[in-house]
Amino acid sequence: MKAFSIFLFCLFISFQTTAQPGPDVIFPTNLHLNDYPNFSRKLDENGVATDLHLSLLGVITIDSSADLSIIPQLKQKKHLSLKIDMAEIPAEFVDFEHTESLELIDLKDSTNISFLNAFKKLKGLTIKHCGELLFSDALKLDSLLRLDVSSSQNLTSLQAFESLSSLEYISLRNLPQLKRFPAFDFDNKIRKVYIYPEAGNGCTNCPPNPNQLDISTLSHLRNLEELDMFNVCGITKIPGDLSPKLKVFRWHNTFRANKQYALRSQLEDVSNFNQYKQLEVIELSGLGLHAFKGNFGELNLKRLRLSSIVGLEDLSGIFTMESIGEVFIEYCNFKVIQGDQCPVKIKNMEIQLCSSIENIDFLLACENITSLRVGGGRKLMLPKQETWRIPNLLLFGHGESGEFVVKMKEGEIAQQKISLIGAGLLRQFNIIIDEQREFVYLKMIEAKHE
Repeated sequence: MKAFSIFLFCLFISFQTTAQPGPDVIFPTNLHLNDYPNFSRKLDENGVATDLHLSLLGVITIDSSADLSIIPQLKQKKHLSLKIDMAEIPAEFVDFEHTESLELIDLKDSTNISFLNAFKKLKGLTIKHCGELLFSDALKLDSLLRLDVSSSQNLTSLQAFESLSSLEYISLRNLPQLKRFPAFDFDNKIRKVYIYPEAGNGCTNCPPNPNQLDISTLSHLRNLEELDMFNVCGITKIPGDLSPKLKVFRWHNTFRANKQYALRSQLEDVSNFNQYKQLEVIELSGLGLHAFKGNFGELNLKRLRLSSIVGLEDLSGIFTMESIGEVFIEYCNFKVIQGDQCPVKIKNMEIQLCSSIENIDFLLACENITSLRVGGGRKLMLPKQETWRIPNLLLFGHGESGEFVVKMKEGEIAQQKISLIGAGLLRQFNIIIDEQREFVYLKMIEAKHE
């Protein structure tokens, strides 16, 4: 038994030193079809990069010089990345029973993609840098779960994929000329959608894409749970006909430095959020919106985030919800937070970099907010402490002349601090002390010289 154990140990050491690739082994990532499968390899000084270890294939280029008889040898690969630089798809693409993920790169304009029906077990399909996609036969990819189409400047339609019923996720990125989200059959299974139609990373100082993507066909997705939209222009109202299963709604627009092109969308009405009883996350940024207003009494959110919302003055709709785990608001220029009632239960609320805020009396009186953090208010006036109902607070404001900090923990004052810099700067604060001189409240005002 001891001898056998020593033999196994030696065998293990031998495998580790002779069969594993060394640190200098380089496998090719992209190759021509004619180099498959006998492409060259660079060995380290010990010559350990043998056929015991096959490389992960990169992009295989198939062009007019390719030996098409090699194509059937690709059938055993579960993952393929192909650059088919030909006017027509080779007829050799038949019966690809084992390929589970396929990436197509640089397809020529007006390519007929009906050949994809040869990939009967395909689960993931990625298409990059293509022209218009044609089809002579409807796609029947009954195993396809994921579709990603991206970086195609002239693509206007994805009608070829509308017959797919097994899809669960679709991503459309950098497709600036796409006219409409695909009109999938109503029996589709799509649960998650990611839409980013603008090309590139989003220029911050140039006109927005004049093409406005029609998203009305999102109403066909009756199983949709998560919708992520980036730089989608021209929407004025939260859609009211999305899936009742919707859990996550994110809409982010790049805020442009050039004020002439600052807003891509002026949102006028968010009241349709009340249609989606299963909503868990709402995130909005880079939009124009005057009022987050509506009756959302049946919503129980995990997270609500509002960032760089231009013109926001009314937040009253937030306080009509049943509960919210986290509320985060930043870079908004409202002055007052107010509402009619405050039944909402909020675990954590944070307001940052909203320097115009002056009055949070209504907010401090809310009885069901566990923790509140308000920072950056240069003109914030605090009411008397006996009106506060929030047990855990961190309030601070700062300007050119000084700062104040108020901290409460479990209803007790843990810290209070006022810092003034320089002589005579006391005039820049309106300091109010209550009759019992228990606490200091202040509001920064314009300096006046005697």
